[in-house]
Amino acid sequence: MVKSKSNLAKILLSVIMAASIAACGSDGKDGAQGPQGPEGPQGPEGPPGAGGGNVVTTVERFSDASFDLDPADVMIAPDTEFGITFNMMGKNMSGSDLPFSGLNLVSIYYAHVKDNDTDFGSAKQWVPHQTLYCQPGGGTVTIRGTKHDACTLTESEEMPGTYMGTWEHDGPAPIIMDGVDQDLTHRLFFRAYNVTDSMGNAISEKVLSKRFDFQPSSGDMVDDTGKDTVMDAACIACHGDNDGTIAQIHAHRNYQSTEACVACHNPALKASDDAFAAGWEFDLPAMIHGIHGNNGKVLSESIGYPAELKDCTTCHTNEADSWQTPFAEACVACHISTNPFTGENHGNNIQVANDSTCSSCHGSGGLSPVEAHRIGDRAESEKALMLDIQKVSADVAAKSITVEAAMMVNGAAPADDFDLTPYMSNPGRGINWGQVMANGDIMRSGQTLNVITNANNNVTATLSGGVLTVTRTGLSDAAVAMLTDGNLYLMSEVQVCATDGMLVTCADNPGRTVANTAATVYWNLANADGSGALMSRWEDDMRSTVTEATCNSCHENLTHVKGSHGVTRFNQCMDCHNNTWAGSKHSDVKYKDADGNEVVQAVKFYNRDLSTVAHRFHNGQWDSPGAVYRETDGSSSSLMGYPSPENDCTACHTSFNLFNDNGDLASGKGAIAASDNTSTYYISPIAEACRNCHVSASAQAHFSSNGAVLFEDMNTDPNIATESCAVCHAQGKTYGVDVVHNK
Repeated sequence: MVKSKSNLAKILLSVIMAASIAACGSDGKDGAQGPQGPEGPQGPEGPPGAGGGNVVTTVERFSDASFDLDPADVMIAPDTEFGITFNMMGKNMSGSDLPFSGLNLVSIYYAHVKDNDTDFGSAKQWVPHQTLYCQPGGGTVTIRGTKHDACTLTESEEMPGTYMGTWEHDGPAPIIMDGVDQDLTHRLFFRAYNVTDSMGNAISEKVLSKRFDFQPSSGDMVDDTGKDTVMDAACIACHGDNDGTIAQIHAHRNYQSTEACVACHNPALKASDDAFAAGWEFDLPAMIHGIHGNNGKVLSESIGYPAELKDCTTCHTNEADSWQTPFAEACVACHISTNPFTGENHGNNIQVANDSTCSSCHGSGGLSPVEAHRIGDRAESEKALMLDIQKVSADVAAKSITVEAAMMVNGAAPADDFDLTPYMSNPGRGINWGQVMANGDIMRSGQTLNVITNANNNVTATLSGGVLTVTRTGLSDAAVAMLTDGNLYLMSEVQVCATDGMLVTCADNPGRTVANTAATVYWNLANADGSGALMSRWEDDMRSTVTEATCNSCHENLTHVKGSHGVTRFNQCMDCHNNTWAGSKHSDVKYKDADGNEVVQAVKFYNRDLSTVAHRFHNGQWDSPGAVYRETDGSSSSLMGYPSPENDCTACHTSFNLFNDNGDLASGKGAIAASDNTSTYYISPIAEACRNCHVSASAQAHFSSNGAVLFEDMNTDPNIATESCAVCHAQGKTYGVDVVHNK
């Protein structure tokens, strides 16, 4: 289809023609100069020109550049003369968008989407065309060792930042394949080369436009291709940088969008024989499933998928449902021992000839991806057991505590003789409790109230009229002291087996566990109704800068993260991971050397406080290299497996408001108890959080010189003065955490 030149192109052409006519003059002689006329009125202000700071020639980040394109400015159909006009903008130092002038090389990626007409692969597929390179003067350009004819890129003198691409070589521009259906959805996007920042440094990430989807036959923009089943937001949830873009994608730097990745990663890109034998496929669905789905068992040891593996909607978040049409390459990325073409581990050794037969079993019903993976079932099944703590009482003299909780099973009150034991994945779990102190810290009692009868722990549990009453006697002296104080917290750690919203016996369904969603309760024993209780600092947004939502942006839910624990709410973590319970089960730190061997490091951690545990696990400071780990060459180390930039605090923290005006922690958290299983010492909370990343000897010396008490100081006094960290590192300071960890 031949498309007319756009209005913008016509304007540019008319400006050029007008300038040419004005330059022609006439055959007659010029007349004498007339007298000067009176000064006319001030005319309207015209558009900004190229000078005076009205353009930019550099940007500080790749995301500061943007492109604008109109379908009428795209002339790429096979039977028309090639031409394209677009605008490029860039942010100045004040953050304002201005025309970007001086672009000297751009590539244009082009593809279209079609229904798969073969018996193999996904239902819809991207088909790549060719990449066209444009530069001033045209000629040829060499990219990765290959020489290409280049289209001629011309920037408008009258409208800086507006560029026209034309084809000056013989034959058609090599960008679009012959015979392609112009009624299909076509996609193009730009990449700008040789863009620098104000210091002359090359921009580290690729400078790209957003994808441009349109139908050439009508010139209409297309909002939904039906193929884009994973949106960038799903990638950003784990791989996001603090500016809201995709980060930490190391392969050939970063193309910033799944919509750009498909320009290359489509069925036309075939893996070599060696790569294929190693498990690689380069079509995007198969490749991404392979990288994330097999948890590093085949493709890469550095990948550890943090969410629930079988929930497809963690990534497939939009309404396009083509992902629900199964094909082998995508499925075997997780089902790595299955080969449907040979029948190996495929049902009763069912052998299929191609992907077209997959839908006969897996297209709908119980074996469909949605049903077989029980998508959405966890949230529903968490309701199978409901516990609502309604009353807490204690007898200090008898050293006992009693908790009453309303119980619902499968949506109804259970019978009085109901036995929960067969449905519990760990019958030893129950209701944990402890003391809330004046500063918001908590002290665990360690005296669990098992929800099933357990005479060995002095626990009795009865069920009557839908109310579970649990009493524990023989409490320790420390627990009795907590009752005397009277300010308690109570949280459930009960985990059960359930599916389709109903409890199921764990013996028959060992792989499906959910935690009940009982709320953490705060109770003041001085009042019969528990009112007036102190709240832990975890419940105060001004004192806790990490939330359940920020954890679940990567992990989806905390139940599968904590394994056999019945934890599904962020504030349940505090019962174990607090600053008053000393000791650690993971004191050692091990790295992998260049040969893949585990190497024990000198640094150790002797506490289980959450700020330490979460920081160090996500930073690879752990006792066994796992999903997140560090590789070392002996002098330096690299973090592997963590999906975000390691210095981006906002991946977990909702703000940088870590210090109050006095330089103390805004959380109010006191000293951290630490123990090497022989003695208990108290260490400084700020330094211990920072030490999870800054482990060098010079960093330790810096902590100590600024008032920090480290484990090596063997301090037995819990009353530790706050370090002077806030003087330099409080938010807003020259070296504030919001500055040095926001790059």
